[in-house]
Parts: sequence; C-alpha cells; structure tokens
Amino acid sequence: MASPHVAGAAAQMLAVFPTMDYLQVKAALLDNGSPVAALDGKTVTGRRLNMAGSLQAVAGSQVSIGTSSFQPLTPSRILDTRLSNQIGYTGSKPAAGSTVELQVTGRGGVPVDGASAVVMNVTATGATKPGYVTAWPTGQARPQASNLNLEFTGQTIGNLVTAPIGENGKVSLYTLSGTHLVADVAGYFQPADTASSGRQIPLTPARLLDTRPAKQIGYSGDKPADGSTSTLQVTGRGGVPSSGVSAVILNVTATGTSDPGHITVWPSHLSRPQASNLNASAANQTIANSVIVPVSPDGQVSLYTLKSTHLVADVFGHFTDGTAPQGSSGLFVPTPPTRLLDTRSSVGYSGSKPAADSTTELQLSGRAPLPDSGIASVVMNVTSVGSDAAGYITVWPAGVVRPPASNINPERKGQVIPGLVTSPVSSVGAVNLYSLQGGHLVADVAGYYTE
Repeated sequence: MASPHVAGAAAQMLAVFPTMDYLQVKAALLDNGSPVAALDGKTVTGRRLNMAGSLQAVAGSQVSIGTSSFQPLTPSRILDTRLSNQIGYTGSKPAAGSTVELQVTGRGGVPVDGASAVVMNVTATGATKPGYVTAWPTGQARPQASNLNLEFTGQTIGNLVTAPIGENGKVSLYTLSGTHLVADVAGYFQPADTASSGRQIPLTPARLLDTRPAKQIGYSGDKPADGSTSTLQVTGRGGVPSSGVSAVILNVTATGTSDPGHITVWPSHLSRPQASNLNASAANQTIANSVIVPVSPDGQVSLYTLKSTHLVADVFGHFTDGTAPQGSSGLFVPTPPTRLLDTRSSVGYSGSKPAADSTTELQLSGRAPLPDSGIASVVMNVTSVGSDAAGYITVWPAGVVRPPASNINPERKGQVIPGLVTSPVSSVGAVNLYSLQGGHLVADVAGYYTE
C-alpha cells in the first residue's frame, strides 16, 4: 500500500470514529484488508487496503448490547487445549498468531440462548515465547487490546476476562505466541432492563483475608499448607451485607508460595470444581487475580491451594440475589474492548512515565465507548508494563482516600502483568491508579455497571 493511500485511509477512519487512537486505527486497517496471493510473504499482512471492510468491522465492534444482569456459576472448565486434557477443542497446540473460537453458550451452565456476555478465567500455559492473549466476540474485528500477557517461555498465567458473546455463541481467543489455553466459566450476563438478582453493588475495597502472621484478618493459624482449604466468611464483612448476596467480587493474592501451583475459589457448600483462579509459577511468588464467585447459603467461600502459600483477599463489590427489589441500577453494559489509557503513547494521559508512589487519574465517562453519565463502576483490564521494581497497583474512585488494598502485584523490574479490575467511579466518572513503584500503565475497558 502506498503511504498516501494509507494516510488518507487513517484520516477517514478518524473522521468516522474520532475517539480511536493510532494503534486502533493501525489494527483496523491491517486486520481487515483483502488477502492477495501475490502479496503473501512479501508484505506484513499479505493484504491490500480494504477501506469499506475496515469501516464495517469497526462499526460492528462498537454496537452497544444494552443492560444485563449477572448470573453467577460454580466454576466449570469449558476449554483446555492440552493434548491429554482437551475440552472444547481438538487439534495441536495453538500456534503463534492463531485464533481459537470457543463455544460458550450451551456449556458450563451458560444457556443456549439469552446470554450477552461471559465471565471466565483464561489461563495460558506452556508459552513458546513472550506474547499476549486477546478475547473478543467472534465475528467482530479483533480489537487493539489484550487480556493476558506472557513474559517468558513455559510461563503459566491466568486472568479473569469479561467478553461479549459473538456469532453462534462463541468468543474468540487470539494468541500472539504459541501457547495452550484453558478457560473456566464463572458466570454470564443476560439482557434485562430491570432485575432483582444479578445487580452489582460496588464497594470501597476492603480486606477480608490475610493469612500472614503479623497481619491476620479473617483467619488464624499457620501458613496454609499443601493441599489445604481455607474457609472465608464474606457476608457481613467489608461492606457486604449479611444476606441478599448471590456472589462477590474479590481480588485474591497468593504470596510467599512454596512451589508452583494453583488456587481455586468456590462456594463452600459445594465440592471443589475442576477449575483454577490463580496460578503460581515459581517459589516465593506474589501474584493476584480477580475472582467472581457465588457464596454459600451461609455466606462463605472456600480457597484451595495446591501448594503452600499465604492468601490475601480484598472485596470490591457484590451481586444481589432474588430477595432484592426490582431495579435498573447495577446492571452491566458490555462494551467492545477499548484502550482508554496507555502512558507509553499518551492515550488518556500526558507526561512522563508514572513515578514511584504516584497516582494517575483516569477520566472514563464521556470517552467512547462509555457514556457521559450513568456509570456506577467500570470493568477494565489494567496492565502494569515495565515496573521499575516489585510493588503493587491500586485502583479506586477518584476524590476519595486510597484504600488499603491492591489489584495487581508486579514482582520484579521490567515485568508486564495484567489484572481485571472492577472499580467504582467518582461523581465525574474518574478513577485513580496508584503505583508503589514507577512503571507504565495500560487500561482496556470491557464494560460498566449502571447507576
């Protein structure tokens, strides 16, 4: 493609979609070109410019789905590409640059019809090299966003993902590097103008669990041992009411791991499922992940650890059950994954790299695909990129005191690590991101809950 044509195409794309950044424009033009056999292996994409196709793809990816209520599920595995454990997939290990189309509806408790978006924990394992994984609705253009970042060969890492469901009830998973993929469904959203159950109630983050000897909260005893299960009371604590709760939003951290292993969280009255929420890949690691989990009738969840580790859990919100009155607040609106913050390229930010002990304020309301008003809390994938040292990131509504909680835990210099965050927003629709150590920050919005 001649550069004047490309420049003109980019200008037209920005004229139609003025909120796009240059990376999103680049992805839209490159990903939606028309294949040309004569160009295969001779150009980056092997395609020629297709402006109409690019505009149609972006327009399709920006369609609003409407409000939905949340239906929590006991975790269930719906994808495993590993040869000895294949579920929802047949074939060899997903190759670099490949896309897996995952059938979501009709599996793991997700209904065949009536689901607009899915919540699932996606894990990459056995990576061939550094890369990333992106989830988006099948049939739409792949967005300029990421859900999971791989740093080294052989790594195993998971992250909670909220994704609209696409054509034929599927979600697409793209991997830049070759890696096996595992997905455990945690719940789904179904369209609703009003609802009783499944409405989200945001909370100021509060610590419910800390097993470390000098800081024990919600726990007493020694460090959780190999193969042990800890029971955590969640209702009646940290702003969660004592009744009327179907599920909670937690950020669970494993710290001081003895060996590689995994953590599973589930409602205490049920048997432990074949699923994982958090994966430790080394001894003495600190790693966190967001967890949405139903609570037992007595308001408890269980945390199983394959290998000995201390556990920390912060609550960020809860969902109503069927005893709540009908209402329109707290309903979820899924959006196309859209980058609203990138301190590397001045998206939603101006200035130098965020320094140690600094706070970045991110305006969300009024920036597409988010509305000008009516947002109670936002769901976004936040990535710490190139941290200057081990530390943590905390996200909370702007204009209030920073809570004693964390969302993401970089554990070494230069690390790239993501985490799904559900955070209330301020009265003007902004959040703060605090970084204990210097490092770049990236945020891709996935949706919001209504006021």
